[in-house]
Amino acid sequence: MPMVIDDTDSEQQMLVQWCMSAQVFSDPDLRQAIRRIHSIDDDKGMKEIHPVIEATNASMSPFSLELRSAMDQTSGVRMWALVNTNADPISIGATPYTATELVTLKTLVDGVFTEEQGNYSLSLHDALRLATK
Repeated sequence: MPMVIDDTDSEQQMLVQWCMSAQVFSDPDLRQAIRRIHSIDDDKGMKEIHPVIEATNASMSPFSLELRSAMDQTSGVRMWALVNTNADPISIGATPYTATELVTLKTLVDGVFTEEQGNYSLSLHDALRLATK
């Protein structure tokens, strides 16, 4: 039985409140919270959580918030967090790095992941070349 989600539903608000209180959470924790909030008894109705995530993100978009995930590199578990999608003064001030330093770091990380030989590393000379572009 597919889950029907109404944006005005109190279940949607409860899920957003749970995400805010949990801050960072694993995929199994998110699935368990969705099952509990939407009163789903088993995993049969939870094979696909994307409709729930999309509805939650749509309801939070006016507030520049979004649920995003990443894989934990040590355990392989998908982790979720509620993130600010707007570069407002508060989020810009949340890091000790300047905008130039963040751009340089992003360039270096992109260089590591797009390295031609697939080694996921850069030589000192390549790193310096990318950092000084």
